[in-house]
Amino acid sequence: MSTFLVSIISEQSAPNFLFIKEFQNQVDKFLFLTTDAMEKLNKTKQICDAANIDKEKRIKTNINEDFLEQSINKLGKLPLSSDNHYLVNLTGGTKMMAIAVWRFFHQFKNVRFFYVPLNKGVYNELFDDKPAQTQHFTYNISLEEYLKIYDIRFECQPLLCRSAKIAEDIFNDVKA
Repeated sequence: MSTFLVSIISEQSAPNFLFIKEFQNQVDKFLFLTTDAMEKLNKTKQICDAANIDKEKRIKTNINEDFLEQSINKLGKLPLSSDNHYLVNLTGGTKMMAIAVWRFFHQFKNVRFFYVPLNKGVYNELFDDKPAQTQHFTYNISLEEYLKIYDIRFECQPLLCRSAKIAEDIFNDVKA
């Protein structure tokens, strides 16, 4: 029995990255649901590289961003077992993708659904029969990680360490 973390890839990489880092030590495999457009932007690779996810632990598949049934059918072709545990982050992608993922993963008994609101520092666990539970992230994203997940190139030089610290302090104040 394995634990999978499921991420729907979109232009906003920070919610997926934070969720991955929060649960990374509890997960055996990572399932990335993406689109052709997101793959052209290398979104999955940027997140995986910044989070140091081994290639052997990654499964990636493209689903349709607009057509519900096509996406559900594509998910049904994945080698997923009902014995596994699934942590499903519904935050990214289009609404249609999130609905497809919600519907598909409801067939499994060991599934937990989550949503990460932007810029709140929390994630919500979603339930069918009771209100969502909000938890604060214990993981804090660093300036370097943030730049990596958005493919912003940077250079760190020892002579600029003092100003790099100032930049990180400003970054932490802005994101709070």
